[in-house]
Amino acid sequence: MTATGPDFISLQARDLDVSQAFYEHYLGFVRSPEGPPHAVVFDTRPIAFALRDLLPGTDLDAVAQPGIGVALWFHATDVQDIHDALAADGHTIVSAPVDGPFGRTFTFADPDGYLITLHDRA
Repeated sequence: MTATGPDFISLQARDLDVSQAFYEHYLGFVRSPEGPPHAVVFDTRPIAFALRDLLPGTDLDAVAQPGIGVALWFHATDVQDIHDALAADGHTIVSAPVDGPFGRTFTFADPDGYLITLHDRA
């Protein structure tokens, strides 16, 4: 048997409504009509991305950095505009935009503290 690669990514959220609004407002994600009641599945491609309620026993406040050791990157066509909107609204920018092998790239923290990197080179 062989795995073929990532097919679905989800993050646990302290407040599903807050996180959903964040990803819709700043990244332009659109909620898919599919998905269970305890999660928000976005219509992202090529890999589905979702937010879900915390699993029993999960305490994001008990860790210094949710998702430490995982690098989550999203492609965007307007990376600088997204950065500017996040910064203007006081959200944490972990690394400022730079131009590199993946195009314009920067990293920010989402409402739960997960580090998300955006880049504009497909």
